[in-house]
Amino acid sequence: MRAAIAARTIRPIMRTLRIASGGTGDLITAISLDQRIIGGALGNAYASAVWERSTLDPFPGPRPRNAVRGLRPVGRLGQFTERTRIPGGLTQLPQLAASVEPPIWYLDLADGVQGLREQLQAIMDSGGYECVDLVDTGGDILARGDEAGLISPTMDAALLAAVADQDFTATVTVLGLGVDGELSLDHLGSIVRDLEPSGRLRISAGLAAQVYRDYCWVHSESSLLALLGAIGIIGRIDIRPGSELVCVDRRCGTAWTFDANHVYQRNLVARAVRNSTSFAALDNSIKMLGLTSEFGHEVAAARRATAPEGRPKLSEDFLGSILPSATHVSVRRLAKGFRLTGASDLDRLHRVVAGQLGDDYRRPAIPVDLLPAVIQEFQSRAEIQAPPTGSQYDLKAMGF
Repeated sequence: MRAAIAARTIRPIMRTLRIASGGTGDLITAISLDQRIIGGALGNAYASAVWERSTLDPFPGPRPRNAVRGLRPVGRLGQFTERTRIPGGLTQLPQLAASVEPPIWYLDLADGVQGLREQLQAIMDSGGYECVDLVDTGGDILARGDEAGLISPTMDAALLAAVADQDFTATVTVLGLGVDGELSLDHLGSIVRDLEPSGRLRISAGLAAQVYRDYCWVHSESSLLALLGAIGIIGRIDIRPGSELVCVDRRCGTAWTFDANHVYQRNLVARAVRNSTSFAALDNSIKMLGLTSEFGHEVAAARRATAPEGRPKLSEDFLGSILPSATHVSVRRLAKGFRLTGASDLDRLHRVVAGQLGDDYRRPAIPVDLLPAVIQEFQSRAEIQAPPTGSQYDLKAMGF
């Protein structure tokens, strides 16, 4: 990395719309970045689609406008409020909207990338914003799109295509390289060098601790792990079977910013979905690349969904599947070992972990040496409840 670039610090001089590229969790990173700019950037705003993990929302894919309630209307657009709800599911966007002064705009993927482009231009005009910044935690947005470890390319690609070659300035900012466990640090380092970032900044330990205290209740692994690393908490986290361990250390507090057009040009998926006019067409473009989107995985899971009830039982191979050099296991990793499929069960697991670890609990990471006690306590106290499944929703309404 050239020294001049490495030493450069990002200081936005334009009113910026920060978009959570991966959904709710990336809003925490966006808030961290704004707080880094002398306590907050006046006139900035946020935007996000509603695409929650199936544990929180059994509805496959992003929620279209007609499946979101309680948005504040702004012309044809909408903003999240503390009264926003998604029938049949859970999103923490209302709590986030209530926690910050800037508005959080709703993004609808129902009309594909072309619909997103129109929405973004309307938001920019309505709010008088001059720059869009796609905020991503972990760095999977920097991928080509065909890497073996990549599991969530859809929304990143759609948003990249939506901001490319627009009349406004567009950037991509990544915090915590590798904390999402999708791409290796070596691969990400190579991408960063190739893209030649336009700037970087560091989230200080003090700021990271403040944001972590304010938002550790959010169901997000990557964003919280990045903050823990910035604070100075070090570990090797097993977050997903078959994936490399996530290295959490102070490097996680570094944010890199890139020209969005440069990131778009190297992304095969973003270029493939550029002309889509519906979410179904967007997803089909990904299939034509020979890839399976996260939406495809969610639909398949919803159609075969069965949830265990009664006392939780850990899968037989769970403990043996943890990598020997891991220092921690993520709560979501343990939840999948128990086959938990509902938000209430996930919250119950968090409470058990917090009860066992007390003030030493750094959500979402469980020290490996304390894992047996957590498992035993959860098995003795919990009753799994079967949540609603995505089969109750009409996929034909989404164009499938």
